[in-house]
Order: sequence, then structure tokens, then C-alpha cells
Amino acid sequence: MEPRAHHVLIGIFVLLCSGAALLFALWLGDSDTDREYTNYTVCFDQAVSGLAEGNAVLYNGIKVGDVIKLGLSPDDPRRVRADIRVYSDIPIKEDTTASLTLVNITGSMSIQLSGGSPDSPTLKSTREDPALIQAQPSSLSVLLSNGEVMAERVGLLLTQVNRLFSEQ
Repeated sequence: MEPRAHHVLIGIFVLLCSGAALLFALWLGDSDTDREYTNYTVCFDQAVSGLAEGNAVLYNGIKVGDVIKLGLSPDDPRRVRADIRVYSDIPIKEDTTASLTLVNITGSMSIQLSGGSPDSPTLKSTREDPALIQAQPSSLSVLLSNGEVMAERVGLLLTQVNRLFSEQ
């Protein structure tokens, strides 16, 4: 009977520890859902390749929210609308601007919010009627959009250098 009692005690101990770990994991996972968010809409005039739902929204490099939904503007299909949610304690001002920023070398993008002077009023937004933040073209998107023209000019430059140093 003695060896059997140890197995029962060990089994009960393992079950209690597993239950405590499960409760701790549930409590830890629930801490993010208790947070209050404010919704905004960011409007881009260029392609948003690499941006996906769930990607981070950064404010001066600090994660303050995430992308909820991406879609084309119903008024102008050349424009992309990104619905974002930001922690409600983050002061988004009326002069805050947005841009795309490269997260890593895989091409994943995030939305970078910046600006917002202390004197500017806070941008009012609700879940039903999210406020609009106009996006500025990022330097990376400008470089990528002009990449074809730059490659063509580099090719022309190399052709002219070859003519300069040719035997004729």
C-alpha cells in the first residue's frame, strides 16, 4: 500500500500544478483583451504591399495598436483604407500623420504614426465613425515607385560610359 500512496500524491501534485499553469496562462492572455482602444482610418494614396491585418501600428517607434482591416476606398479605388485600433490612452492629435515603415527584411510593413504637436487638439474618433488620418508617402515607397526610372537611367549611364571608353 505504501508505494501506491506516493503515486497518488505525485499524480495529485501534477494535476494541481497543471491546473495552476493553465489558469496563469488564461489570466495572462486575458490581460490584453481588457485594454480600451480607439479606432481610426488611415488613407494611403499609394500601394501598401507588405501591410496586412494584424500588423503593428507604431507611434514614434513604440507599438500602440494594430491594423484591423484593409480595403480599397469606395469613392476612389486608387486609395487604400486601413482601419486601425490604437490604445485609448495614446494622444492622437489632429496634425498626426501616418506612413508605412519596413519592419524587417522580409518586406513586412507597419503603420508609423508621427507628429502631433502638444498645442494641437486631440483627434475625436468613435468606433462607428472613425476619424481619418491622411498618410504621407514614405521614403521607401517613393524609392520603390521610382526604382524603374532609376534603373533605366543607370543603364543609360553605363551605355554612355562604355561608348566613352571604347576603342573608337
